[in-house]
Amino acid sequence: MDITGILSEHTALIVDIGVGLLFLVFGLLAANRGLYKTIIGVVVLVLALTIGIIGANVLTDPVVERVWPQVETRIEQRLDDTERLSGLAAGFETLGEVLGEGVEKLLSITGNRDNAKSAAREYSANSLLSGLKEKLMGLVDLSFRKLMHVILFLLCSLIGFILLQPVSALLGKLTEAPVIRTLDWLGGFAIGLLECLVIAYIVTKVCSLRGIAFFEDLAPGTTLLSWLLSL
Repeated sequence: MDITGILSEHTALIVDIGVGLLFLVFGLLAANRGLYKTIIGVVVLVLALTIGIIGANVLTDPVVERVWPQVETRIEQRLDDTERLSGLAAGFETLGEVLGEGVEKLLSITGNRDNAKSAAREYSANSLLSGLKEKLMGLVDLSFRKLMHVILFLLCSLIGFILLQPVSALLGKLTEAPVIRTLDWLGGFAIGLLECLVIAYIVTKVCSLRGIAFFEDLAPGTTLLSWLLSL
């Protein structure tokens, strides 16, 4: 019997062996990294983001209370000019000129620029310039708080990430102990198998959704591939 006939007769077995080898390669690669090194990056990132969220929630109000009065004074000095407010009420394209380009960009970044222009339209009808000033100051205050919250979140997350690096390195040395090293290897192998399963699942499902019948054509008579397609 020629090689073509042999391959045709044992196609299902060959496919299962190929799928099994793929899982084995993923498992061994992850096992060499070890469970700790495989997951520590994600753990550190999650912890750093958690520190960022907590830090931003705790620090935003104190920082804003310290910095905002200076910002508020500068903006109020611009808004105290009645002609500026009148110009804003008359023509909605002068927002940057009235509040300053920096404040206009702040409103744009935080999605409040259109609200400020809407407020100008609302108050221009009856010329309640004091009401317009109060509305604009409220929007700027809200935008400033949002921006400071984001900045503090990023800063605290970065600090947390840096501080966690020595801790992760120290804990990594524990995996050098004989018993822990074995458990770390086995855990890494399990994670590798799981990674391979997830990737194989996504690939087969995408092919199925795209109408590509490659895996379905190979599946008859197989064990591993048929199991993957049944998930």
